[in-house]
Amino acid sequence: MFDYDKWYEIFSVIWMHKLRTALTALVLVIGIFSLIFLFGMGRGLSNGTMHVFGKFATNTMFVWPQRTSMPYKGLPEGRVADLNWSDAEAIRNSFPEIEYMSPRLELGSTLVLKGDNNGNFTVRGETPDLQNILPIEMEEGRYLNALDIRERRKVVVIGEGARDILFEEKEEAIGEYIQIRGVFFKIVGVQASMQTGDNGREDDMAIIMPLTTGQVVFNQPNKVHYFTIAAKDGINSVEVENKIKALLRDRHDIDPKDLRAIGSFNLSSQVQKFTGLFRAIDIFILFVGFGFIIAGIAGIVNIMLIIVRERTREIGIRKSIGATSRSIMMMILSESVVITVCSTYIGMVCGVGFLAFIDFIITTFEVESFFFRDPSVNFTLVFVAMFLMVFFGALAGLLPAYRAAKVNPVEALSDE
Repeated sequence: MFDYDKWYEIFSVIWMHKLRTALTALVLVIGIFSLIFLFGMGRGLSNGTMHVFGKFATNTMFVWPQRTSMPYKGLPEGRVADLNWSDAEAIRNSFPEIEYMSPRLELGSTLVLKGDNNGNFTVRGETPDLQNILPIEMEEGRYLNALDIRERRKVVVIGEGARDILFEEKEEAIGEYIQIRGVFFKIVGVQASMQTGDNGREDDMAIIMPLTTGQVVFNQPNKVHYFTIAAKDGINSVEVENKIKALLRDRHDIDPKDLRAIGSFNLSSQVQKFTGLFRAIDIFILFVGFGFIIAGIAGIVNIMLIIVRERTREIGIRKSIGATSRSIMMMILSESVVITVCSTYIGMVCGVGFLAFIDFIITTFEVESFFFRDPSVNFTLVFVAMFLMVFFGALAGLLPAYRAAKVNPVEALSDE
């Protein structure tokens, strides 16, 4: 049965010492608030970073030639391997672990004409597989297809930035022709960049044609500048990357020990590094949060000891008229638990509310932040933290409660 008088008494005692109770509770509020806030911000950073990576196939790698640093088979150092279409076929045939591969032909910054409009844009040759590896979103039309590659069609996909420069506002781009180095190409698609920073700007200002078309039209027979490759799920892409580089060194007479001759970048290793970083951040936040919890527990112990000291005469009177040690302990423990529960609840509400406010500001004002999104907190973590706070808060009240239960009524009544 609910004991109204007992709870009225508990809250009356707490209210009588408002400032002292508030200062003790503040430590607990700050502790749970800081834990939720730090975890939420850490999760926002993690979500933003992984969202950027999530646009890519995370097992993606890029492989390109660099200058050799060692002579080999009578060939001097300082050479750059000339990658070609046969290298692409050799990689495909040698590594069944590869899901997609897209060779790229770089044609550099080139003047592009459309009527009276013109501009310098990055022109490159690609293959349809690129759409399965990198984040490509078509705003209009279509991307390159296998028929474009096979028939060496003079078609291009242009970026949004290139479209805005070459065409007037609301002018239709699909089906129109642009001129590149005196050759006309038909626009079949407009791509919207989903990448960030310089890569996003480069995609916006890119003119993309079938790789085979670029090789023929611009006198680059079988030429390839680098490969974009995605390994199959469950495959160690770093291991595949090393095998591909070894194959290319062998095919182009490069010393097997010359690790600088073939450059590469592996996205999966970067994802693993960031994952490890965020795990370390979570551990650090837990450590800081645990420190706040310890500080809160110390505060609870201190205030309960002071309360017991101040109520020594009252406890003596209670015991002299028949109060049991158990009832005295429960009285002190109840105060400890009430302070802890109220403090942790307020801290939780403030923490979750503040994260929701930050998310509201980002959403309402459309704040663009590529590496921060959806600041949130795992509610399982919140409730576990609250349970631990309450549990340790109750433990913190045990020592003062035990001391109160052991008070001698005669000594207590004579206490000054």
